[in-house]
Amino acid sequence: AMLVTFIFQTDFQTGLTIAACLTPTDPVLAASVLSNSQFSTRVPKRIRDYLSAESGCNDGMSFPFLYLGLSLLLKNTVGGVLKKWFLVTVLYQCVGGVLLGIALGHLFNALYRFSHKREWMGHASYLAFYLLLAIFSIGLASVLGVDDFLVAFFAGRGFAHNQNAPTEETSLPVV
Repeated sequence: AMLVTFIFQTDFQTGLTIAACLTPTDPVLAASVLSNSQFSTRVPKRIRDYLSAESGCNDGMSFPFLYLGLSLLLKNTVGGVLKKWFLVTVLYQCVGGVLLGIALGHLFNALYRFSHKREWMGHASYLAFYLLLAIFSIGLASVLGVDDFLVAFFAGRGFAHNQNAPTEETSLPVV
């Protein structure tokens, strides 16, 4: 934000808003490392995992700063803006979105394991299950007014938690 403010000779609120819009562009650059390309085989898996996590968190971290910049541009009192920004944007929308996403991911993981163990799902239904998690998490986030990107990202993270660990009888297939 300070660099944007310095380069474009704008006020800090405008610089913060522009910087928050430019922040989530790095997943495009990381795609060559994360996808199955000639570069991905040269990068250790733990580095790819860290890069994927950083990329997802980077997108989610731009959300509060975008709202801070916009709120400062539209309001007059800095104290009121910061209080509302922290309570609503940071605590409710971001932290609430993260917690909701993790809870949804773990819930869908348990449902997935439960259904798979009892053979209630055919192999063609596995992709539909993942798609249902994404659509449901974004829809629920929109209804509750929390950050839908963070909910979807952390729902995927919660769903993948302990995914490769075997259950009592069988392990989950890798889709």
